[in-house]
Amino acid sequence: QAKQLEKQTIEAWKKFGSTPNTKGAKLAGAYELATAEEYYEKNWTPFEIKTAAGGTTVKTVQAQILAQKASIDKIKKAVEDKYIALDQYKVAELTMAAKVRYGDIQYDYGQKVANIPIPKIIQNNDAAVQAFTAKVDEDLKKYLAEAKGDWAEVVDLSKKNGLSNKWSQHANENLAREFPDEYQALRQELVQGTDSP
Repeated sequence: QAKQLEKQTIEAWKKFGSTPNTKGAKLAGAYELATAEEYYEKNWTPFEIKTAAGGTTVKTVQAQILAQKASIDKIKKAVEDKYIALDQYKVAELTMAAKVRYGDIQYDYGQKVANIPIPKIIQNNDAAVQAFTAKVDEDLKKYLAEAKGDWAEVVDLSKKNGLSNKWSQHANENLAREFPDEYQALRQELVQGTDSP
């Protein structure tokens, strides 16, 4: 029933003019973000290819690898679309959430592609394995660079607007983890009261 009320809130916001950056936009957007986060956690995060491409010909194996990648691409597009939908609300926190998650998705995508098992047909050929992993590593760098750009944009917006929230913190932590020579993690301040003696 709560999901139905959330959906009705989103529909009401759209029905009454879809005015961006209002209380209605914030409320409807928060519900849409919750839906996107649920999809991200339940569908995108656990998704992985666990079976190596099999077959006796290179053509067959290549077709299977393309099919594996297409299955990742399909769920990647679905999860990206959920976060792209947040743009219509024009609320700073939602925009930051979408940008951070978009970076996370690019990073995860590179990892998911890199984690596809080496095809059986080349497992005993060191040169072929090396070429395969080199290609995977090259692709991984591309997606990491894309994620870095998204995360850095959120951190920069956060600094520029004096806005700190869980999304700017998440982006900062990702940058510090993946690029420790360029970024340092800023720990979230403690907001806990003191105990009286």
